[in-house]
Amino acid sequence: MMTVEFIGHAGFSVSFQGFQILVDPWLTASTFEQPILSSFFSKHRSVDYLVPEPVHTHESFDPDVILLSHHHAHHSPSSDLYQWLDRSKKKITIISPAVGAGYKNAAFEEIQKTYGDQHHFIFAPKDQEFTLGPFSIRALTHTVPHHFAYFLKSGSGSFLHIADSKINRLAWDRRIDPIWMKFLDLNPSFLALTGGAMSARMGEPTEPYIVENMFMSPVEAANLCAALKPSSAGLMGFFNFSIWKNRHEYGFNAAENETYFAWALRHLNPKIHQTLFRPGLRVQVEGDRLWTQMS
Repeated sequence: MMTVEFIGHAGFSVSFQGFQILVDPWLTASTFEQPILSSFFSKHRSVDYLVPEPVHTHESFDPDVILLSHHHAHHSPSSDLYQWLDRSKKKITIISPAVGAGYKNAAFEEIQKTYGDQHHFIFAPKDQEFTLGPFSIRALTHTVPHHFAYFLKSGSGSFLHIADSKINRLAWDRRIDPIWMKFLDLNPSFLALTGGAMSARMGEPTEPYIVENMFMSPVEAANLCAALKPSSAGLMGFFNFSIWKNRHEYGFNAAENETYFAWALRHLNPKIHQTLFRPGLRVQVEGDRLWTQMS
């Protein structure tokens, strides 16, 4: 039976027949003493608050594959990835979007120079499908450039992970973007998506501006969820409150996000079960049937 375990923020472990995949794995606790997180690839850094304490250790996981939705510190945390790449006796396959959005190739080249002989890196420029172990994996572009959603399918069920997306590529258009149409035939058993309604103050002090609708609102997430028709779904990736070098993020708190999502989902499709993601949550997936427990 396929097992999906919530690690923290947008991080998950997905296992089937002894083969383990980590998606955006985050075990880095953001503390008062050490609040700065950094990205494995882009050298992006942020100061974070309000992140739940992890309940796992790096020894809790022995990944065969690591999937990274994008290159920000919350989704490709350097301190965590180094732990697995340094100590693993396996040849880990790491898949992420190709270099873009102003990131410097030098950072990626340095990582490959250090770990390229020991591990396998795939920087995919567009939608791509892989077969690794007992899983088929689809990396899918969506409304935010240089980001991937991942669809993992095994003989026991499927899991769809959509991190830091928007309902529409145009910030002023709140309809479901046509790019989501390619997701409609996936029929995931289990769905995790960001629905934190994040906005941000951007730019240097001399030219400040505010970007709204950076991510889907809980209601927009419920609308997309209703279209995708998973058996169960939950919100992820909104537990942080971050300050970047040029950006100060602001969103609703976790309880508000989950309450709005539940309210909308009950109206749009009450057959879809809502799962509340908390560190240590384990979900057993067998087709349309799911069993949850806390480790």
